[in-house]
Amino acid sequence: MTSILHTIAAKSDQMNAEDLIGGPRTVFVTGVKVNTSEDQPVWIHFEGDNGKPYKPCKTMRRLLIRV
Repeated sequence: MTSILHTIAAKSDQMNAEDLIGGPRTVFVTGVKVNTSEDQPVWIHFEGDNGKPYKPCKTMRRLLIRV
């Protein structure tokens, strides 16, 4: 039998919805990197990110600034 499981794996270098399916998570930020790129200029690293930092969109960056 041929498995097609590998065809649904997320191809991503960042946290995505599939990483959060297990339920709520508490994260501990280990670093924030601001890049010069206009596309996703903020990378938020956290414990256990497995090399996949959170890269918030512009709306989420606005929210983070307010809180």
